[in-house]
This record gives sequence, C-alpha cells and structure tokens, in this order.
Amino acid sequence: MTTTISPIKFEDVLSTYSGKAHACCCGCSGKYSYTKLGQQNYERGYPIDDDEINERSAKIIVNKINRALAEGNENDVYQDGDQMIVYETETRTYFVILNK
Repeated sequence: MTTTISPIKFEDVLSTYSGKAHACCCGCSGKYSYTKLGQQNYERGYPIDDDEINERSAKIIVNKINRALAEGNENDVYQDGDQMIVYETETRTYFVILNK
C-alpha cells in the first residue's frame, strides 16, 4: 500500500537537513537548519542557539521536497515515521522533521 504524502506546511517544520547522498546524517556530510518553532519545541539533547536558526535554508529544503512531490517523484520521497519526510536524489539527501 502506497501512502500519499501531503505537501509540507512550513509552519509545521522543526528542522531540515541537506547532505551528501549515502552518507551519515550526523552533520559531517551536510547541514541542519532549524526554525524558530524548532528552537522552542525540538529536543536534540542540548539547546538550539539563535545562530543555528536559518528559516531561509529550511524553506529551500521544504520547497525542494514539495516540488518533488508536485512533479510526481513519489518514489524518491518517503515518510519515515510520523515526523520525518525524506527526499533522496542521486547526489543529495534532504529531510524535514515535523512538529507532530
């Protein structure tokens, strides 16, 4: 059974990630961006500082994933649990963590 993924609403986004495909996602091969909502509600084990908030970068990732969904690239976009949406290309991995 295929699950249809709805377009991502930016107001639901806590954080995003953009990194090299087929690499770990610890941050050594990519970049995490946090939203103001993420700073308040995302628990990663230590505080998210003001200089880590980059809503512009987060919006770019959300737009890439939403564009892939709109263009019919459902095979490249999948949902991992109820909070994470992942988009994989040949060279990059993008994901969004949602406030659920």
